[in-house]
Amino acid sequence: MLVLFVNLISLQVSLPLFNCWTMDVIIHSNVTGLLGTSVISTDPEQTIDQLLRAFCRDKGVHDRLDLVLTNCRDEVLHARRKLASYDVRNGEELYVSGEGQ
Repeated sequence: MLVLFVNLISLQVSLPLFNCWTMDVIIHSNVTGLLGTSVISTDPEQTIDQLLRAFCRDKGVHDRLDLVLTNCRDEVLHARRKLASYDVRNGEELYVSGEGQ
């Protein structure tokens, strides 16, 4: 029994690494040139700014500094804060608009 225990300790198993915190955020846009809906895979530790950059890449445009994200309560999400600080969850819908709109 002891030999089996020692062999199990010395056994090295390589397991694939994966991010169990990955989530999909649905972003709706009515901004000219960025119209439509995108599903962005991200994680709660990303910032709002990083999410907006991923959205721009998905739409095939350079990063736009004039964009803001809002939630379903029409609250503006600040660029430097993390998604987790707003309790954004998998499947959550956010909305892109131009600053001042």
